[in-house]
Amino acid sequence: MLPNIIDGISNRLSEAFGQSYYIYGDKDVVQGLSPPCFFIAVLEAIETYYVGKRRYRKYPFDIHYYPSEDGNNAECYEVAEQLLEELEYITLANKDILRGRNKNYEIIDGVLHFRINYNVFITKESNLDNMENIHINSSIKE
Repeated sequence: MLPNIIDGISNRLSEAFGQSYYIYGDKDVVQGLSPPCFFIAVLEAIETYYVGKRRYRKYPFDIHYYPSEDGNNAECYEVAEQLLEELEYITLANKDILRGRNKNYEIIDGVLHFRINYNVFITKESNLDNMENIHINSSIKE
């Protein structure tokens, strides 16, 4: 699920900002970045158990934006406002649509940090065998 969400974010960024912005994934080496660019960082994912096979997963992301000029906070604020709108919904490869939650941003050392969660319910496959038939004798002894 996580790689699908990263691809959905990357595709949405490409649609919104065009091909002139390079998008680095969490596996890419971050030395020698070519600004302006985005870096998609995955934060600590959380899974909550529900009844049966259902699980609720929260996938938090920190999307870094490196402006074209160091210290260009105005550019960072402009991109942040655009990200608030553009990343509200992403489409996965299987055509599922996810809504971004808990959106916020800040600028740290000239780099925009845009944080957003994409949360999903999943159904866990079970390999456990179901119990076979059981007979209970419920007669009363005299």
